[in-house]
Amino acid sequence: RQVRLTEAGKAFFSQARRALAQLDQTVQIARDVGRGFTGHVNVGYMDFAIYGPMPSILARFRQEFPRAKVSLHRRRSDEQSIEVAGQRLDIGFTVHHRFGESLEVLLLTRERLMLLLPPDHRLAALGCVPVHELAEETFVMGSRRSWQIFLPTVEAFCGRAGFAPRFAYEVDDGVAIFSLVAAGIGVSVYPACALDAAHGGLAIRPFAEEPPMVE
Repeated sequence: RQVRLTEAGKAFFSQARRALAQLDQTVQIARDVGRGFTGHVNVGYMDFAIYGPMPSILARFRQEFPRAKVSLHRRRSDEQSIEVAGQRLDIGFTVHHRFGESLEVLLLTRERLMLLLPPDHRLAALGCVPVHELAEETFVMGSRRSWQIFLPTVEAFCGRAGFAPRFAYEVDDGVAIFSLVAAGIGVSVYPACALDAAHGGLAIRPFAEEPPMVE
């Protein structure tokens, strides 16, 4: 009149249900991998990349591989090189520096240095700003540790005009730089990607001299 599972049957039934669910999931994962629709990519980046070409590249990647997981890791450029070589990162978006021979390097952008000013600054009225006009200015820049590859470029550019820039405020990211400059705390020198990234509270001007290029 009735059928009941034995204790052994109950244990078997529970494990069989889990096994079938795992099998279905495994088959789906295999299909996704075969179609290139899944996986995990570890991406290194620094400020100039996140304000430059990187977001549009990631958006295109998302369109082509919608189920792939992307993890972003903020690192200095030299740290990214080490971690890509050590396979802790799959790809890095960096400022050009001395890369290891094991790395494949693709040039994405070449950008001129631009001057960031508070909107009411005396130099904001100029169409192009001579570098020597910054000799007495307070600079808001990335920290020496974070920008150790980029800061020497700015120092050399100012040095050609006969002065050493006074880096009075050191911060960790571009958003902080833009906000402090907009508040009138100082000026900054940044790649041209600032034209797209910075908010409306800044005056962004080219230099009168030909500035260095950032790759």
